[in-house]
Amino acid sequence: MLLGSTASSLGCDKAEKASSDDDDGSSKKRKKKRKKSKRRAFDPGAKVTLRLRLAAADKKDFACAGSELPKGVSCALPSADVDSPTPEPGADTLQPFTALDGRRFLIAGVWSQPVVNEIVSKNDARFVTSCAVTMLDEAKGVKVRSFPSAPWVDAKETWIARVDGCTVADKDKPKPKPLPAPHANLDGSRVFIPLASYSPRQGPKNAAVSIVVYTDYQ
Repeated sequence: MLLGSTASSLGCDKAEKASSDDDDGSSKKRKKKRKKSKRRAFDPGAKVTLRLRLAAADKKDFACAGSELPKGVSCALPSADVDSPTPEPGADTLQPFTALDGRRFLIAGVWSQPVVNEIVSKNDARFVTSCAVTMLDEAKGVKVRSFPSAPWVDAKETWIARVDGCTVADKDKPKPKPLPAPHANLDGSRVFIPLASYSPRQGPKNAAVSIVVYTDYQ
């Protein structure tokens, strides 16, 4: 009886171990599958449309540093250790962008798009553009920064892409800045303005002028 009981116990232990091994194997397979799926967010050559929020200042501020990149594109600097001014981005220069959905990308050619270039040459306000891009590869060993004095950080979970074309909808274009409220109705007003000349006896001189047209040069 004792031998039978022991054999039965050993059989149960083996069955439980086999079940545990199966569970561990299935768990590892699921984790590996999830990890693989996350790593391959895109396939090289995939065509994707991204919505980006831009401003003229971003052209000079955004930069990346790295050398292990797909053929035909490059970062502004080959290494984050290079102590030199960031050059003007060209059509093949990669820069870091965050899409409106929160995903991060290194993209070349944004500022070379006619519609984008036209807006930033006349306006410094932010606007939204929709850009069709081709995915090239996932970034490896690349560092990015959002302005010249910012520290370099690793570009994690970031894909490299090249712009095929951008459009800006009328609703997404920057709005003209309204006149400041205190000056909104100055046309035709008569005011005194100080002149540059100054006399110790007479004090500062003023001139009475009539405003014909008010223009905000800011």
